[in-house]
Amino acid sequence: MEPTNKLEGAIVIILDKWARIIRSRVEQKHGNLSRIEGESHSEHTAAIIGGMIVAKLDFWGQKAYIGEYGSGSLMEKTLEDNPYLREYFSSELWNPLRTGYSIRGRAEGDYIDLDGKTQHSTGAMKGLNLEDNEDFRPIEPMHIIEHEINDAIPEIIEDLQSAVSDAIVKEINEIFGNQKIYI
Repeated sequence: MEPTNKLEGAIVIILDKWARIIRSRVEQKHGNLSRIEGESHSEHTAAIIGGMIVAKLDFWGQKAYIGEYGSGSLMEKTLEDNPYLREYFSSELWNPLRTGYSIRGRAEGDYIDLDGKTQHSTGAMKGLNLEDNEDFRPIEPMHIIEHEINDAIPEIIEDLQSAVSDAIVKEINEIFGNQKIYI
């Protein structure tokens, strides 16, 4: 849906700008996560949907998921902290040999990783707790996305206040013609 007035248009522009900035900051931090294998993808939307002005950020991929929610015995363990946990447990991505949260070796065969790619396990470490192995140490949640959004809120509010004020002044000036109004 297109903005119906200048104020809505100004707000959408500000939210789009900040969604881009936050996306860029998160992508840069995900790129620096050398210990986490896999991918991080993102997209954003700022629009009027169902009469509401909405900004939406989407991140996905192994780096994004682990960077946000952690892995193994250190991962976020509640649905409040990790809203994707139930879906993960009941998906083909979950290693059925895991008893609890610790990272365990898989049975021999192919499996799908968090990026949706097919991987192969030799089964050599089937069922073993791998968390003491340097290559499989659990990772604490970093909440990169959450922190970047929260850190940007004061600047977003400042930009929105300025945009709203400017839009109101422009509307008033258009209504009153040559009489300039300043706030």
